[in-house]
Amino acid sequence: MLASDLLREQMRPSAPGAKTLQRMGALLGGFGILAVSVVGGLHPLTYVCLAALAGILILSMVPFSYAGRALSLLLVGGITSGLPLSTHDIRGVIDEGILLTGSTILLGGSLLFRAYYRGARLARVAVTLGVLALTAWFFLSDGHRSLVTVAEHWQSWAPATTHVAFGLIAVLSLLAYMESSTRGGSHVWAYSLLTLYALHVMLLLAGAHWPVHPQGPTPSAQVTAAMLAGIVGTIIASMALAQVFVVVSRSTKGDRAGARRF
Repeated sequence: MLASDLLREQMRPSAPGAKTLQRMGALLGGFGILAVSVVGGLHPLTYVCLAALAGILILSMVPFSYAGRALSLLLVGGITSGLPLSTHDIRGVIDEGILLTGSTILLGGSLLFRAYYRGARLARVAVTLGVLALTAWFFLSDGHRSLVTVAEHWQSWAPATTHVAFGLIAVLSLLAYMESSTRGGSHVWAYSLLTLYALHVMLLLAGAHWPVHPQGPTPSAQVTAAMLAGIVGTIIASMALAQVFVVVSRSTKGDRAGARRF
């Protein structure tokens, strides 16, 4: 009975990732507030970003139930991730930005959920949807051609390299289909995806501020602030989504059979 209970707790932990989400929310929320305050200037969009980041910080620190914190951070993080998508100052970010942000949140959360509940069928389904979404963005944004047309300046090859890396992570995420005795590196691919997303957006933002051949205005201060806040929102929303999946999995009777080998 003891061995059975230990195995059940290992396969379906009671509150996986709770402390990690709290710490990351507090850390990234505080860092985001500082960064937006420095670069944002006096503008309504900057104030909205600060309010959203303050919400992430507060929700990460106040006492909350596992489900309540996950749902609230998913909502606030999702709203924060969408703030830069309403702007049109950065060429190449908005066109596929919604799909990239959405697929990053979905796939990152799905992979973390797969690492938490290794035998859950819902995890495999969610990872499949995330991989399909990220793959769709990869081809729609010509990721398979991005390295063919790169130039020697970093504004060309650096974003192209991260672009291709998204495709690699999509392939590596298929290791989530491995048997339930292993996590298949799902937590590694999840955190790699979130880190890559932040790096990719930062490189696009840097390239817009320091173009090779300046031909137009650079992104405004408030747009830069929104981009930084959006990175924080995407990471937090993805981590919170994994815990929402945990809550859903617990409340779904049909998923109990998924704790067995898939």
